[in-house]
Amino acid sequence: MRTLKIVLVAAVLTGTLPSGAVLAQSDIVNRPARPSASELGAAQQALDDALGHLRKVPNPQNRDNVRAMNLIKLAQQQLQSEGSLYPIN
Repeated sequence: MRTLKIVLVAAVLTGTLPSGAVLAQSDIVNRPARPSASELGAAQQALDDALGHLRKVPNPQNRDNVRAMNLIKLAQQQLQSEGSLYPIN
């Protein structure tokens, strides 16, 4: 029984380790793509437009509007940090 367990574990490891190594080196696994300058610019423009629209509402100091503005500002900060992580040439 002990020998059978050892043989089964060895067979599983023999099959999974090489296939895992091949999969890791192949392009089958989707790696996160680096955002391009146009994508970052378009996202920044969309956030600027959204912030502009929120400033034009009848009651910009409404709790929901202030919360939305804070979320947009946070998204802008994260977008700027994304641009600094991937320097745009």
